[in-house]
Parts: sequence; structure tokens; C-alpha cells
Amino acid sequence: MMASTVKTKNAVTRGSAGRKTTKPARGPGRPVSDHHFDGKEALLTTAHQLLIESHGLPVSMNYICARAGINQAMVRYHFGGKHELMVALFERVSSTWSGPVQELLELDIDPRKKLEIHIREIIRNFRAYPYISRLMTELQLTGDKNLQKRLSNSFVDLLLKFYEHVLSEGAALGVLRPIEPLHLFLSIVGLCDYIFAAQPMLEAGLGVKMNDELEVSLIDHTTKLVLNGISAANSKRVPGTVSMM
Repeated sequence: MMASTVKTKNAVTRGSAGRKTTKPARGPGRPVSDHHFDGKEALLTTAHQLLIESHGLPVSMNYICARAGINQAMVRYHFGGKHELMVALFERVSSTWSGPVQELLELDIDPRKKLEIHIREIIRNFRAYPYISRLMTELQLTGDKNLQKRLSNSFVDLLLKFYEHVLSEGAALGVLRPIEPLHLFLSIVGLCDYIFAAQPMLEAGLGVKMNDELEVSLIDHTTKLVLNGISAANSKRVPGTVSMM
């Protein structure tokens, strides 16, 4: 999928009579490249790979282009610049989540089971895209209100609507206590994301590395913590306990 070099055309070509002729300079537009090579896909894929390697820390455009094997003119052509490339990457990742979330929402199953499936999948998604929360935070630090709203719609609003629906279902069935969807969003995303956002620190300080075994135990722990915490059975204070409020 990636190319190591970009093919260029000589400015001087030979005519049928062997005379040297100068080819007119190429006008502005798409940079010259192998037409079988998808520069847009290469940039998105390479940016994804490098952000994983850097644990979400910023990666220079020079490095992305060098790894992809293309020049920066391709970035300007396909996206306009590095910032727009990162926006496209974020929206590409978040778009892969919207379909499964909607499908889960429409399943005729216990709302607690929906949350169990959701927590499992969101941890797996954060493992596949460990840079996504850090990238969204970085992209939101802009004065472009339209962009902020667009990014929020593709991630935050999507999950808030899911939580609102599931909590409403659970309350109607008497299995989940009524809580704010925003509180559940912050709790689940925070629990699921932190181990990936803090991976360099956890690995350096505690030797903690994400693997399949840790993923399974993290899913189990987070699911029990969330579902026990919002269960309707826990909505009443146990007699004899002292409120800390």
C-alpha cells in the first residue's frame, strides 16, 4: 500500500526525430505520483501507525511523509495541511464506531447487557486506537467553533445519546438507577481510556504493558464496576451507614 518513492517525469523528452524538446511546466494540481498509489490512504495509515508508536504524542509532518514515501505536496493536495490530516484521521476512526453503537442500541436485549457489550468494545477500540482521546483534545484546542462542534458530534454526542437511551431503558425496567448520561460518559470513557493514555508512565513506572490477558481482566473489572455502581439495587443506602455528603 505504501510506496518508497514518488515517480517524477523528466522536463526534457525526445521527439520522434530525436530532437530534445522542453516539456511545459506542470500546472498546479495533484502532485505527480504513481497513479496506482493511493497517497491519501498512505498518509492516513502512516499517521495512524506513527501515533500508536509515539503513544499519541505529536508526530512531525516530515516524519509522516518520509515513512509514507511521499512528499509534503501530497498532504497539501489531499488535506490542506497537517491539522486537516489529523482531523480526517480522527473522523475516520470515529466513523467506524457509529455503526456498531447504533446497532447495539437497536438490539432487543437487557440494557445492562448492552452496556456490558459496549464496555468490552470501547476498551478494544481504545486498544486499537490508543491515541484517539489525546488527538481529540489536541484538535479541540482551536478557535474554530464549527470544527469543535463537528468533532464533538462524531464522538461525544454519539455516546451521550447511547447512554441516555440505555439509562432510560434501564430505569423503565427498574434495573438501573436514574443518573445523568454525562456522568456515565465521563465514568466509562475515563475508566476505559486512562490505561492507554498513560501507557508510557505505567510501563516505565510499573512495567505495565497492554496484552490480551490484561485486556480481558480490564474488561471484566470495568464492567462489574460500572454495572454494580449504577444498579437500581444499589440506589438505596444500606441502613446503619453514614452519609458522606
